[in-house]
Amino acid sequence: DYEMDATHSLQLILRNASSKETEEKDRDGREIHARLNDLQIDGVQELEAVTSEMVRLIENASVPIFAVDVDGLVNGWNTKIADLTCLPVDKAIGRHFLALVEDSSADAVSKMLELALQGREERNVQFEIKTHGQRSESGPISLIVNACASRDVKENVVGVCFIAQDITTQKSMMDKFTRIEGDYRAIVQNPNPLIPPIFGTDEFGWCSEWNN
Repeated sequence: DYEMDATHSLQLILRNASSKETEEKDRDGREIHARLNDLQIDGVQELEAVTSEMVRLIENASVPIFAVDVDGLVNGWNTKIADLTCLPVDKAIGRHFLALVEDSSADAVSKMLELALQGREERNVQFEIKTHGQRSESGPISLIVNACASRDVKENVVGVCFIAQDITTQKSMMDKFTRIEGDYRAIVQNPNPLIPPIFGTDEFGWCSEWNN
């Protein structure tokens, strides 16, 4: 009887000790899981905060920024590009990007998009994009664009983001200068006897122009 009582008491002690150890482990486990969940929540919240800030910066950027998916459909269109083209976000999203560029730029844009989807990012590509609404009569917008491949967590390319610079004014001035220069050259080199003698010098007095 004494042995049975002793054995039973030992079993109770071991069971209680085991229960306490299990409870402590469970408590520690719960604390660890709670901490991990807190860290996970903190990580998710931090990621959401960073993402929201990035979206805000892109939306309010002073340069045109837009993006397409692997099929070339627009899935990003910031305020600046919407203002320049007079094409609002809801009208741009879902449209094929090639439909938004000038026909003369379609080949260059198609090549840039194809290379970017292969992970080969081109820089300083110039093309023209159509304007809409009240700006359609003012002609296309000239852009210089850098392509940036968008990747998922497995490093697969899932789209392309374009960061652009509006050079419409500069291009317009250069085009006018080129036309004026062309007109000037045409006059200077014209053999028509009605054209008077035309000659010129550089800043050092050396002759730089001498017509026929």
